[in-house]
Amino acid sequence: MKNKEPHRIEAEQTDSMAVKALRAIVTGITKANEWVYTACSCTLALLLAVMVIEVFRRYVLKSPSIWGFDFSLWIFGMPALLSGGYLIANKSHVNMDMLYNRCSPRGKAILDCITAAATFAFLWIMFTQCWKAAGLAITRNEMSITTWSVKIWPVKIWMPIAAGLSILQAIGEFIKNLYLAITGRGLMK
Repeated sequence: MKNKEPHRIEAEQTDSMAVKALRAIVTGITKANEWVYTACSCTLALLLAVMVIEVFRRYVLKSPSIWGFDFSLWIFGMPALLSGGYLIANKSHVNMDMLYNRCSPRGKAILDCITAAATFAFLWIMFTQCWKAAGLAITRNEMSITTWSVKIWPVKIWMPIAAGLSILQAIGEFIKNLYLAITGRGLMK
């Protein structure tokens, strides 16, 4: 058995450290999105409670609240927005399955790398537009147009955060797919 040349040993160690770093970054992004998804899914029980109270007030007491509609939209909107990164991590978005399912894992990774450009473009536009909308809502002290007339900038702040989390997860998925496309091996263990 021959001894490896010193420069090759160093290159292998550097490569291994780089792969470990990429794995840690992707894992961290995915864990953050999983935590956000889990936290937001807990708000759905609150949504159910608000809806039951609102239906009871409206149809039994004949006295609907002025806040039920807005509040239920807020409660539903937060998990709907913030779950985007989780959906990307779990490949829950739409694919062209007729073509995609016929590919090998490496072929799927190559297709995912190609379509990542459209994903990044969409998410970047979403982020910038949501950032502008949140900024305008804050500077204008924007209020809802319903009877409750509550400030809506707190809700609009979640929009660029959600887009940002989705962008981070899309980057993580791109890293995994690019690694698989180049090496033929999955990045994650």
